[in-house]
Amino acid sequence: MPADPQNMTPIISVIIPTYNYGRFIRHAIDSVRRQTLASVQIVVVDDGSTDNTAEMFATTEFVDVKYVRQDNKGLAGARNTGIATADGEHVFFLDADDALHEKALETALQCMNDHGVDCAMVACRPAVRVLNVETGEERVFEPEEFNQQCSEPVEVLWRDLMLASRFPPSVLVRRDVLRSCGGFDESFSRMGCEDRDMWLRVARHHRIWMVPQRLVTVTFHGSNMSGSPEKQVPGIRKCLDKARADSAMPWWHLGFWMRVRSSFHCTVAMLYWDAGALHQALGHQLKGLLSYPFPGLSGELKRPHLWRVRRLWVMVREMAIGRASQRGGGK
Repeated sequence: MPADPQNMTPIISVIIPTYNYGRFIRHAIDSVRRQTLASVQIVVVDDGSTDNTAEMFATTEFVDVKYVRQDNKGLAGARNTGIATADGEHVFFLDADDALHEKALETALQCMNDHGVDCAMVACRPAVRVLNVETGEERVFEPEEFNQQCSEPVEVLWRDLMLASRFPPSVLVRRDVLRSCGGFDESFSRMGCEDRDMWLRVARHHRIWMVPQRLVTVTFHGSNMSGSPEKQVPGIRKCLDKARADSAMPWWHLGFWMRVRSSFHCTVAMLYWDAGALHQALGHQLKGLLSYPFPGLSGELKRPHLWRVRRLWVMVREMAIGRASQRGGGK
């Protein structure tokens, strides 16, 4: 339920950055309007869109939205503008093509209150919607994540975030904590991973909890940044290098850093695999196994036993089948 900006200070400001997502953002805003929590402010930061976004927010349909337009700065810059513009003590980040579940804000705020002043941030698990923008067909499913088997909130530590990106950027966080940590690093520009960098800095000095409920539906529609390894990999590498330079973990903890390197290569392998770049995927998966050829990583990442070996075998098998098909087709 959006707050009346004239009459009350909101409990939570939902910040929605957008760039040329006019066709999606109404769905995101409506999901905030349906929240069971009262006194919620909606802040939309238009990061220099060239579509119909500005015209949309000039209409009376969005009088309950605090709309800010700026020159294009990238996602980190748009989020920083949202933080500076928001009036709430807490902020919740929502991507313009995603949607909140009805009790999302109420659930996240309850978790933060339950864990006291030490809790600076609450994350959640996502549902995933795969949307065909041409036909309108969609498929929604629930992927496995970090706290798949948990029925209660679990704490997410700095070391957890170094090993993997544990949750989507849809989080509830205290605004004063974001400011004390310096805000989002705008040098990430369009590489992505600026959110994981921010959460790592939060986790160094504060506590983060993750609720077991799925509070947000993340949409994949073909034009997301998440679909491009060339955009994502440099951002992941920059994030991990930066965190290591400012590390809470000494360099001589070699086993930990070997596991970080292994997890990085396995993550990159899946990005290339999903993009159909099988040779790059296989190379990174092999590097991931060689970087830490010992047991233990599966448990930390909540993965099945020998998952890295099994994934490597699947990649080798699929490449062999593909080559056999090519030879057969050429006869």
